[in-house]
Amino acid sequence: MKKNIITITIISALLLTASCRASNENIEKATSVRDSLTQQKELAEDTNGKLTGTSYEDELSELQTQYNLYTGTDFNKLNDKEIQEIIPDMDELSASYTALLDEMNKELSSEDAATLEASKNIEIVCYIANNSGLELSSIILRDNSLGTDSPSFLAEGQTLPSGRILAGVTFPVNTDSASRSIIVTDTQGNEHEYPITIDDPTAVSENGISITLSAPENGAEVGSY
Repeated sequence: MKKNIITITIISALLLTASCRASNENIEKATSVRDSLTQQKELAEDTNGKLTGTSYEDELSELQTQYNLYTGTDFNKLNDKEIQEIIPDMDELSASYTALLDEMNKELSSEDAATLEASKNIEIVCYIANNSGLELSSIILRDNSLGTDSPSFLAEGQTLPSGRILAGVTFPVNTDSASRSIIVTDTQGNEHEYPITIDDPTAVSENGISITLSAPENGAEVGSY
């Protein structure tokens, strides 16, 4: 009789232990949710590392504190009720990482677009030979595609007589632009436009170019530096 009581006690203890342990299904679900949360966390941290102008370190630190609550959790030691309570919390944290990641990706796209646009703006060293027969008081580069003018390459009060060269000029050039002109003003106040063609701005930016201004009706010639 005593033996039977011991056996029943052992079986009851085993049944009680089994009933306290979460089901395999819930353990697997919790593990999967935590794995997904970890992936979102790592992706957000990786994206933050790619940003140059903005940092989300403070936001990530706050989320990390919450994430740490789940990293050491042994789901095998929880019961079904405890796991069913913890899964929505992990889902909510994962959603927070996703929302932050969306914000980061927008910022990253903006930075990439700005970097790409900046890469289109290059400088070309140039010298300008004035063979126009005019004394010039202003020389600017006009980007007809963008509708922008550079400052005059002649300092205030400086002129460039005919037969002289202006060396060391730096042209600001946007590689996307297809139409450019040199706009000159002579000392009589007359303005003249010289359309110029730079076939491959990126290629010539290394060695520079020369521009020879003839009489306005004869245009300008672009050559090597």
